[in-house]
Amino acid sequence: MNIDFIGDIHGHHSLLEKLLIKLEYTKSKGCYTHPVQKTIFVGDIINRGPKVRESLELVFNMWKKGQARCILGNHEINFLAYQLHQKKPFLAAQQVQRIEKQLEHTLISFKNHKKELEFYTDWIKSWPSVIDEKGYRVVHACWIQKGIDFFKERESNSKMTNDLLVKLMDVGTKEYGLLHSLYQGVDIPYFKEGDNTKSTAVRIRWWDSMANKTYRDMATKERQRIPEEKIPAHFVSNSYQYNDKPLLFVGHFCLDELPHLVSDKVCCLDFCVSKKGILTAYRYLAEKKLKAEHLYFVHN
Repeated sequence: MNIDFIGDIHGHHSLLEKLLIKLEYTKSKGCYTHPVQKTIFVGDIINRGPKVRESLELVFNMWKKGQARCILGNHEINFLAYQLHQKKPFLAAQQVQRIEKQLEHTLISFKNHKKELEFYTDWIKSWPSVIDEKGYRVVHACWIQKGIDFFKERESNSKMTNDLLVKLMDVGTKEYGLLHSLYQGVDIPYFKEGDNTKSTAVRIRWWDSMANKTYRDMATKERQRIPEEKIPAHFVSNSYQYNDKPLLFVGHFCLDELPHLVSDKVCCLDFCVSKKGILTAYRYLAEKKLKAEHLYFVHN
């Protein structure tokens, strides 16, 4: 099957339309379709951008037509947790404040559209967290096999439930430990120079080997602020480097570079639409190795 994988949209409806047109989709009766390509969105449709409602409507119309599928991103997880909290409080006050700040544009977008908000909440809750097909896989941030196996053993597979949402928001649970990195990626700690009492986390390019690398080498963004200190051996031995055969498509990382392939097997599609105005897609034609010429992107 030929598929267009599309990165984090974050409410940038106009850029999404621009990208779909570049990919030769046509719009009919409010729905974008392609004669030979299907579409998979890698999560984070909501938040940050100016047109969250419109973005969800566009993606929903494609989904309803059978054109598109979506997976959950960390922003959707937080959105679902917040919506559940409104009915049955379970989040700590500090969590609520953090999530409300993250959801600002989404909540404003739906301020006078309560029924629509409830409708889209139920729809988003039906999205899977991972897609694992012959030839390709999709997860929002990081392919952690123990987390994938956890989902495969559940009756609801990788779809979200209220019980799982509650556990995902609690750092002390087994579920948090197993699944957090699927949506958030991998962070490793380092101590700032001259201060061995307080560590700072660095979000890493987990798809690369950490052997003989520095924290700056492995950081996903703001690399100039990260020390050129070699990563300790005990982190290297726990490297998450992806070597499986199926191609893997992720978003999430807001890489502060122009779109490019990060490896032969892993395609990151988040090049910071919310900060740099770049929305990225990859056109998959059943190849076994990623091809740079299959990357498409548009910008403001």
